[in-house]
Amino acid sequence: MTSLGRFEEIPVKKLSPEQAAVSEAFVNRRGTVPAPFRIFLSSAPLAARLMALSDHILRGGQLSAAEVEIAVLAAARKLESKFVQAAHRKIAANAGLPPAVIEAILVGTDPGFSDARQRAVFRCATAMLNARQDDATFGEVASVLGHNGIVEVAAILGFYGTCAYTLGFYEVPPPVSAS
Repeated sequence: MTSLGRFEEIPVKKLSPEQAAVSEAFVNRRGTVPAPFRIFLSSAPLAARLMALSDHILRGGQLSAAEVEIAVLAAARKLESKFVQAAHRKIAANAGLPPAVIEAILVGTDPGFSDARQRAVFRCATAMLNARQDDATFGEVASVLGHNGIVEVAAILGFYGTCAYTLGFYEVPPPVSAS
């Protein structure tokens, strides 16, 4: 039996039909089941809903891949999730974020975005994660991203919060190949 930190993975032969359906959907699409979802499979109905949320925020929303990664990295830093930080460094780079920007986000400094949308995503995520924003921040973010974009940033933070809390509680170490 394999484990993810403190979590003993469910052997494929012991997956319920609902768990197997979620697992197979990931394998067919990505070749593997991502680490958080191997734990989420413990609750197949929740895993299926989280998969739908993940699909929407990563591929079906209005935010670009780089904008999504800005929010993911901001959440990973704030929640001190070494796993999410390690896993998303390469994803963020592949989405077009320069290494200096990735590093700035992960150490908690302003990356100095020149792109208005990227700056708005960063400011929105930072304000939400710190549970404070002012009228100027709200005005800028709302005018650039619109309410749909604001809600998408919130969903990204919530989803990756779920991942970070789960992986952290089970003490799942960061992926070696991504760090």
